[in-house]
Amino acid sequence: YTVRTKAGREWTLKNSNELLGENGISGMKTGFAVVAGYCLTATAERDGRALLAIVFHAPDEKVRNREILQLLDYGFQRSDSAEFPSLSFLSGDTVSTVPGPSLHSANALVMDQRSGEVLYSAQANQRVYPADTAKLMTALLAVEAVEQGEVSLRAEVTVSESAGAALGLDGTRLLSTGETLTLESLLYCALISSADDAANAIAECVSGSQEDFVALMNDRAQRLGCQDTHFSNPSGLHSDDNWTTTSDMAKIALEASNHDILSRLYTVTSVEIPETNLSPARTLKTTNALLVRDGVYGSGYVYERASGIKTGYNAVAGYCLISSAEDEESGIRLLCLVYGGDKTEEGYTSFQDAITLFDWVFANFSYQEVLNPNKNIASVDVNLGMDTDYVNLRPAGSVTLLLPNNYNPEDFQLDMTVYSLQQGKIVTAPVTAGEVLGEVSVMRDGQNCGTVKLVAAANVDLSRSGYITSNIQQTIRSSTFRILFLSVAMLLLLYLIWVIVYRIRRLKYKHAVRQSSRSVQFRRKQKPVHSAEKPQSPSIEFFAEEEPSGTAEDEAVGEEFAEDEGLIPEFMTLPSSEEADPALPQASDPEPSIAEPESAAQHEPEQTAEDPFDLFKTKAEKDYFEEFFRRK
Repeated sequence: YTVRTKAGREWTLKNSNELLGENGISGMKTGFAVVAGYCLTATAERDGRALLAIVFHAPDEKVRNREILQLLDYGFQRSDSAEFPSLSFLSGDTVSTVPGPSLHSANALVMDQRSGEVLYSAQANQRVYPADTAKLMTALLAVEAVEQGEVSLRAEVTVSESAGAALGLDGTRLLSTGETLTLESLLYCALISSADDAANAIAECVSGSQEDFVALMNDRAQRLGCQDTHFSNPSGLHSDDNWTTTSDMAKIALEASNHDILSRLYTVTSVEIPETNLSPARTLKTTNALLVRDGVYGSGYVYERASGIKTGYNAVAGYCLISSAEDEESGIRLLCLVYGGDKTEEGYTSFQDAITLFDWVFANFSYQEVLNPNKNIASVDVNLGMDTDYVNLRPAGSVTLLLPNNYNPEDFQLDMTVYSLQQGKIVTAPVTAGEVLGEVSVMRDGQNCGTVKLVAAANVDLSRSGYITSNIQQTIRSSTFRILFLSVAMLLLLYLIWVIVYRIRRLKYKHAVRQSSRSVQFRRKQKPVHSAEKPQSPSIEFFAEEEPSGTAEDEAVGEEFAEDEGLIPEFMTLPSSEEADPALPQASDPEPSIAEPESAAQHEPEQTAEDPFDLFKTKAEKDYFEEFFRRK
């Protein structure tokens, strides 16, 4: 349809129903939301007949459209407008993509006994009355008590008066009050001959009273996941307060099939009950017409693959049947439940519908391997691997499901988990082939169809060099290494600062010493030092004969010079007046007389030829002393 506005704008709308005009489809509305999934309400007309098909919550458009067409084809194939069982597809409870069978009973269900997968259901969640099939729950609780050691199959039980009381006209009586039987015989009576008084006696044996046992029945039903089941008595005798659903009873039957003792009991076609205190030996024959030809329901329903389990009937519940069957060639094992059956001219619909469902599954279903253990399905990175940095993953086992022969593999998804990645780590070499690294689940419509381990497909050896490098890197990145590194760096920095400060102080010290030395030398040049006393030596008098006496300033400079370390050597210390030099003339000696020269020309005073500087021992002392007085 083309939309045009007054402003001249136009655009074309296209119907989102891709099936429109195909196979007689004339309408009507599509829909999609993340929570609702893909939905379609479709109308169709063929050969004067009009049908309405509805699919909700399909995983995608292709599934939605395919199932709408299957529903319409199934509907148009019927020659009448009578009610027929609803089909279950990917958008519903099962994965059946083949037309469902035509049934007479109101409620039915067939499932894979190995996986519990429902293959077909018709009003499976509608409330029904369990009738005698409730005895399966009674037998299950008794067998579990035996397995837990609470009671023995050989335990003798005496039938009380309350066990047979209030059974009414519909109740099945087989025992007498006060009769003593073993628990095993009571189980045969309840399962094979559907005796109501035997079921009540079993309840009293296990729990002490029927009321306590009924409470145990309801508690066990809840723990099995039964969402709409309530038992009011152990026998299944009709009561408005005694109801269940086909789906819930399927869960109880599936659990019962997992107990070997119970399986042995309900597969028996006939059994002899030993003589009791009140009755001779009796032979019991099963009421399941699928197992025997001369049963109470006739001989036209024998099914060779059938192997149990329990029949039921009352006027309100109709004819009910829980049965099992196995095909040895294909290995398919099934559980089938039919409720609300009737007796027609053709026979009992409960047995007929069970046979129909069994044949339908065996003809259209087979076990398909949806997960192959020999096929790599993923890979994961490997750290420190030699010559490779990844490893392929494959399932440790197969996942096999009972599926339609024309099933679509795209209907399944794989949900993989690698343990190390889930923990925030990386897979690290060495990795051994077959080592478990994770798990994979096969998912369909959000349901888990099977989970197996994920294993490494090959060996991955450890790279030595990579391992060493990695350890070094890890060590460097560790907090301990960082603390040690910072500590060493701090110590080195402090040492460097100390060295710098030491060098600076040393340089300052050397500079101060150099400056002090220069200052002293300068003062030596500027201010000559004089001795406080005149020397007594004639040689000193010779030099200091015409020297003026030193001033106070000269004396101070001399003292300062004398105090300077290492500047005045020992040989420069002049003898004091108190210590007479033996080499010099003493004051007490008589003054030598000098004769008057006869004439100035003829007699001149004799001058000593001895050098006064010869008093010093070394040339260095002499030169130093001579230089010292030469400045003056």
